[in-house]
Amino acid sequence: MNDLRSSRQRKGLTLGDLSELCGITLNNLSFLERGLHSPRKSTREAIEEILGKVDWKLTKQIAELKREYGDIKIEVQDDGVTFVRGLRTKPMDEY
Repeated sequence: MNDLRSSRQRKGLTLGDLSELCGITLNNLSFLERGLHSPRKSTREAIEEILGKVDWKLTKQIAELKREYGDIKIEVQDDGVTFVRGLRTKPMDEY
């Protein structure tokens, strides 16, 4: 199971495409992808009818990481392994 953005991208859909297919506004989908809103049951169902099961908790966690750390790349693979690239860390002696 993947986050919303990864699920959409794996299907080769833009936010606009998904908006048209599931009848949800582009703004609402953007807010959902960025973890700024939690979807209603009917919204989840409409999206998952197109994309399959979406991990909404992971979607929110990824959004929180991006807000906290800025310009990072997070990849969620089919086997559930998550890679974070571009995260700056301090040397151990600075913690």
